Amino acid sequence: MQKFKIDNPFFSLMGRIGDLVILNILWIVCCLPVITAGAASTAMFSVVMKISAGDDPVITGTFFKSFRDNFKQSTWTFLLFLVSGAFLLVDFLAAPNFPGIAGQLLLIGSVSFGVLWFWALLYSFPVLLTFHAGIRETIQKSLLMSFQNLPSTLAVSFLVLLPIITLFVFTDIAVYLLPFFLVIGSSCIALGTAWFFNRIFTINSQGDSL
Repeated sequence: MQKFKIDNPFFSLMGRIGDLVILNILWIVCCLPVITAGAASTAMFSVVMKISAGDDPVITGTFFKSFRDNFKQSTWTFLLFLVSGAFLLVDFLAAPNFPGIAGQLLLIGSVSFGVLWFWALLYSFPVLLTFHAGIRETIQKSLLMSFQNLPSTLAVSFLVLLPIITLFVFTDIAVYLLPFFLVIGSSCIALGTAWFFNRIFTINSQGDSL
């Protein structure tokens, strides 16, 4: 009668998929006002990092507790990234309008700082959640960790950019892939990145204790 047990691997898998669907919907809904995207992302990481660590959190309760507890700092952090990212985008788009070396330098600078901006963004919300640091310290720690763990940073970058890469490469089936990303894609990607972040933060904590 093993196949009828609730702790059967099949039911466990279906339960986890259901959890990720719920988490994905919560994240999308809480991101809709845009300004709350930082708090929503921090809340999603509070769930997936526990799942990645082997815990079994209550999805809705854990999500909204983190959303409330980290709302202010997550929101200010997100707004800082939003404004700085807008400036970098303007510089990137304006670069072709400058002749000669000036345009090339502006393009190189905007792309270089754009990479740093992206890596800092990837780490910021998990770092904020884990280390409870201020905004400045969070960004500094995020950049430092991104360079100290470059292979993991590249892997996390790939995971986060995977939907965009997939939709551009497989344009013929993009319309069929889009529902997947809307229903469960973001939470699955977050869960994948959480494995790297948990490993990185564990190593960092062990290093600090030495």
